[in-house]
Amino acid sequence: EITSDFQQPSLQNDNSSISSIENIPVNHCPVVELTTLVQISLSYFALFEYKKERDGLLCNGTKQSLEKWWEIYGKRYHGIDKPKNETILGPTTVASLLSLVLTCYFKLMVEDCMSAKDPFDEEEFYSGLYAFQKKYGLSKNNKQTSLDELTIDKLFEVSSKTSNKDIFKFKKVVKSTVQDMTGKGNFMHLSNEILTTDLDTLVKNIHG
Repeated sequence: EITSDFQQPSLQNDNSSISSIENIPVNHCPVVELTTLVQISLSYFALFEYKKERDGLLCNGTKQSLEKWWEIYGKRYHGIDKPKNETILGPTTVASLLSLVLTCYFKLMVEDCMSAKDPFDEEEFYSGLYAFQKKYGLSKNNKQTSLDELTIDKLFEVSSKTSNKDIFKFKKVVKSTVQDMTGKGNFMHLSNEILTTDLDTLVKNIHG
């Protein structure tokens, strides 16, 4: 059932584009690589213990975590419910989850808290997230560093106040990997425009 999604040419191409963010050799096994990105993303929301289960294989834990993600975050930040007839790694779920992670990643960059070239580098992502929480006094409220509602709400609040002129000082923070990924390296634009439930739109925004 899951594999049938990836037999559609358009979705398979989208998967390859998204996976290129991490320079993953998607020709090897695109379903496994996409599942890995999804599991890493879920771990950022403290909904999946990726380091303990880093096999890139779909399991009941992944499915349950995605259902919980939709209940807590999908409705809140996308304003929709999970499509009833969509498979576990359906295009709406993949786009919604990954785009929220990328939105937070670029907002952390705009806030000068993120220097990682790869949004799926877990250690660097958590370091940037912790720096942001500490900057705004949120770390005291969290036993675990993660993208909880309080942190995401604060990210949206403070980044909306940042002007476009601040983009330039962040261009020196990251090197060519992120700039190649984003096209123009316009982190402010990406932090505001990349959030979507449409997979084609997500891939288009990533590659400019």
